[in-house]
Amino acid sequence: MVLDMNTSVLIIGGGAFGTSTAYHLVNQNYKNVKVLDRFAAPSKEAAANDLNKIIRDDYPDPLYAQLAREAMKFWKAPNTIFTGLFRPTGWICSAHRMALGFIDATYQTAQRFNKTEVRYMSISEIKERWPGLTGSFSGWTNLWSPEAGWVPSGQALLRMATAAQEMGATYMIGDRGYVKQLLFDERGKCTGALSADGYVHSADIVILCTGANTAALIDAKEEIFAESHCIGVVQLTAEEAERYKDLPIIDDFEQVGIDAHVLVCYLDTSHNPVICEMALLTSRKIRDGDTKDVSFRICPYPQHSNLYVATAGSGHGFKFMPIIGKYVVDMIEGRLTEEYSKLWSWKFGRSPAKKGPKPHPWPARDLGELDGW
Repeated sequence: MVLDMNTSVLIIGGGAFGTSTAYHLVNQNYKNVKVLDRFAAPSKEAAANDLNKIIRDDYPDPLYAQLAREAMKFWKAPNTIFTGLFRPTGWICSAHRMALGFIDATYQTAQRFNKTEVRYMSISEIKERWPGLTGSFSGWTNLWSPEAGWVPSGQALLRMATAAQEMGATYMIGDRGYVKQLLFDERGKCTGALSADGYVHSADIVILCTGANTAALIDAKEEIFAESHCIGVVQLTAEEAERYKDLPIIDDFEQVGIDAHVLVCYLDTSHNPVICEMALLTSRKIRDGDTKDVSFRICPYPQHSNLYVATAGSGHGFKFMPIIGKYVVDMIEGRLTEEYSKLWSWKFGRSPAKKGPKPHPWPARDLGELDGW
């Protein structure tokens, strides 16, 4: 259909992709933009609602590296809604054996973009620069990216959602925002959604930004699956906080695999045995929509007209929040470039024909296979 500024747009899901889409729609003068979510921003169900997320532009794939560089400018700029959130700590990406191909491909792509500051760093140099890292780093190969950092992601999500609402987007929460099913006419065109309280949300187009819950609304179980990412928090004393305040992000891409037990001990504590021995203050699982090719799905849904998907952050989507909505708008308007259209197209459950090096080579396990579930 031909869109204009009065086209009514219904966005289901108020996470990073849904919020960014709403923001960019109203920023481009769309007048009727509605976001549905069970929870007020920052939504408790959103994978983006976390203490922090890594912000980097280091990728093996040049398309994602280019996109991340664009997003990085917004995180660092002095005059955006995200100003003051970015912490420029730098990022050490490490491998032992199985992930060496991934970090080498990441290094090669950085050189293509003339990122000469991205380089391999020896263990002795790491320990000399950051004396707080007292471990042996036995067998580690380390790639150093000084421009990377982190942001308090829940705060960032709230800022963008607030800005979208201030510019005219409508947010509905609770049972009114809890979508139970999509609605279609006799020709299969999506006409809106039905909420838990029985309210019918009608719209010209519907965009699913539903992450791990996508398969609950459309036939997507072979395309987008729910995956959990576990996080833990330790409590530092004032003295410890001072000691570790300047440490970089350390990302061991070869964390131990999951065995048959729910509680997992990470066996390699060689980077900082003191911190690794601390008891967890809190822990939780963050659920995200994942795909076989670890790529987003930003495309028309092939089975129904007027229905689109913009989801499947695949564990790395948050860093693109400042800009990803702009690409979603391009997609619904038919202006998305051929390269990104292909990258984010619906794959009908097919495995990628050519797999690049995997960032996390240990196989994922279904919770149903583990003891206690």
